[in-house]
Formats: sequence, C-alpha cells, structure tokens
Amino acid sequence: MANNLKKFSTESDYQSATLNYPAVSWVTSTDAVHFDKSAPTPQVAKAVAYFSNGDVVTIPYDGQTILTRLEILGDRLAEDLTAIEVGESVSEIENACFEYCSSLSSVSLTNSITTIGGGAFRETTSLGSILIPEGVTYFASEVFKNSGISDILMPNSTTEIGQKAFRNCSNLTMMLLGDEVQTINSEAFKNCTSLTSFSIGTAITEIKSSVFEGCTNLESVTVYATTPPSLSANYVFDGTSSNLVIYVPSESVEAYKAAEGWSDYASRIQAIA
Repeated sequence: MANNLKKFSTESDYQSATLNYPAVSWVTSTDAVHFDKSAPTPQVAKAVAYFSNGDVVTIPYDGQTILTRLEILGDRLAEDLTAIEVGESVSEIENACFEYCSSLSSVSLTNSITTIGGGAFRETTSLGSILIPEGVTYFASEVFKNSGISDILMPNSTTEIGQKAFRNCSNLTMMLLGDEVQTINSEAFKNCTSLTSFSIGTAITEIKSSVFEGCTNLESVTVYATTPPSLSANYVFDGTSSNLVIYVPSESVEAYKAAEGWSDYASRIQAIA
C-alpha cells in the first residue's frame, strides 16, 4: 500500500485523527474509504467510496477530482473492485487508475469525462463493455491493453487512437471509428484475434505500424477517406486473415492501389458497395 493510505479500525478512530496532508483513509470495520485534503484545520471528507455491498465504488458529485487518488488504494482495488460509478464533477481518469482491477466488470462514466489516461483500464480482464462519453478525443496509449473488452462504443469526438490502446484485446469483435479520427498509432489493435471487421471514418490521415498485426480473423477493413491516408510500410496487416478485403470509396480505388504502402495490398482493395 502507498505511504499515504492510512488504515483505521473504526470510524471513531478516524474522526479523532489529525491529518495535515492529503491522504486516503480506509476504515476497515466499515470498508469506508475517505479522501482527505490538506488544510490548516483538517476537515474530514465524507465517505466517498465503499467496498461493501457488492464492492461498488461510487465517485460523488462533490466537485473534487478524486479519481487521480484511487490508484493509491493499489492492491485493495485490484483484488476486490467489481464496479465503478463516476459523478458529473470528475473530468479526468489518471494513468493506470484501474490497472490490474481484474474483477472490474461494470464502469459507468458521465459526459463530464474528457480525459482517460494511459493504461487506465489495462489488464481489466473482466470488463466486457463500456460506453465512452462524448468529449473524449484521445484514447491514450495502452488504455485498454490486455482487457476483456468485447464491446465498446467510441464517441464521435475521438480524433486519435494511442499506441497499443487495444493491443491483445482478444474478445473485441468489431470496431467503428468515427469521422473525426485522424491517427491510429502503432500496434493499436495488434493481436485482437477475435476482430473480424473494422471501419474507419473520412478524416483518417495516418495509420502507423502493426496496427492490425496478428488480427488473425480480420476479414474486412473499410476506409471512408477519399484520399488514401499515410500507411506505414511495417506490418500493418501482417498476420490478418488470408480473406481480408480492404474496402475504399469507389472513386478512390485506383488511388489506393497506387499509394505508397497501400500498393502492397492492391489485390485486396475493392470499392465500397
């Protein structure tokens, strides 16, 4: 546990304690977790998280950015947390905030969320689906790497998919990227072995190395951009299905077949029906 996680046996012990610095306090008798703030006369924060009653953690509508402190709970979260509900006041989920929370299966995020940090849900192997709020523009590196994600609704606001963002998400079956996505970074979907279809919107300008490498069941990639985006020469489609077809706008078929990088896959490029 982190040094600023303070354990108390009872609520009474916690109430009488003097805390002159930011800390997370865990009252073992009630499984209540308090987030305390530094102040000249320390104030006791209301209990904002509970691990009892189904191990659900609720983040309150209190105007405080407290998700950044949840990772202080470390092993306690990783072992027991099954569900998370985030209030309207929280705008940012910090890097690795829920990493290794292997029992986490339910996440409720509100539209106040604009930033989800790198590795925030990495190794959440029980997390099957999640709705990402509109307003999130960047899926940070490794954000869902090695997770159990099978169904994710991407917001239209998304402009970039980070490096290894969904790498090794072996339950993911399909992906629809909207018309604001401009960049898909290296290995973003590498080894997503259940992925069968993938759709990319009109704004895409760059697809980096190994994005679909090892997606053994990927048979359909549809790109709606009329101008061929920059395509890395390194392993983008290596290890995909031998039946893979790349669909592009009918007026752009020849341009794709002639474009650098895309020309290596000319025999697979067809017009969108």
